[in-house]
Amino acid sequence: MAIIRRGTRPRRRGRRSLRRGDPRRFPAPRAFASTTRLIAPEVTEADRGAERAALELLRSNRPDHAVLGEEFGTNGPADSPWRWIIDPIDGTSGFARGIPIWATLIALEHADDGLAVAVVSAPALGRRWWATRDGGAFTSAFTSDGSARACQVSTIDTLAEAQVSLAVNQGWHDLGAALRLEEWALGARRSRNVGDFWQHCLVAEGRSMSPSTPSASRSTTSLRHD
Repeated sequence: MAIIRRGTRPRRRGRRSLRRGDPRRFPAPRAFASTTRLIAPEVTEADRGAERAALELLRSNRPDHAVLGEEFGTNGPADSPWRWIIDPIDGTSGFARGIPIWATLIALEHADDGLAVAVVSAPALGRRWWATRDGGAFTSAFTSDGSARACQVSTIDTLAEAQVSLAVNQGWHDLGAALRLEEWALGARRSRNVGDFWQHCLVAEGRSMSPSTPSASRSTTSLRHD
């Protein structure tokens, strides 16, 4: 219970108390116009607006770099050795429904050296993850001091002791692996459906193990019990 001393007034938490990057600065979810495309179930005006903003920024600062975006495909010089890869909103379905599990995914790759840097930014969760080639992976909250900690995967090596994340959808039936998925989930100490980018970030942090999505691979190696 908070105690208010005589002669004092409770402190008001106005907008000035919210630092830049504080997730409370983000407005309440609103309805976005959605359209349907053949490959992905939904895309909102925010997906396209975010990718368009990234394209404009890169054109101004890295005009000699190519860009591959989920919404607008390939842009920039085709012969550039550098290419930015952008998913403006991973988790669009949840985003459109006001669920805060969504993120912007950005990576930079070189034609000869491969991926150089990648970042996952989840403003609604107030979290960010990033990695550089040979430099390790890190995560931090949106805080003023910018403190970060290194990511470390879990040392648990048996399914019976693991918490796992799984996405149940038609893809598993198409692979003929739906029953194996159920057995795999029941064999874990705990299974939950976190979904989208977050389940992979949780694996990188060591908080979960073996996220399962049928689109990740046509094999079923992620369902092994050993």
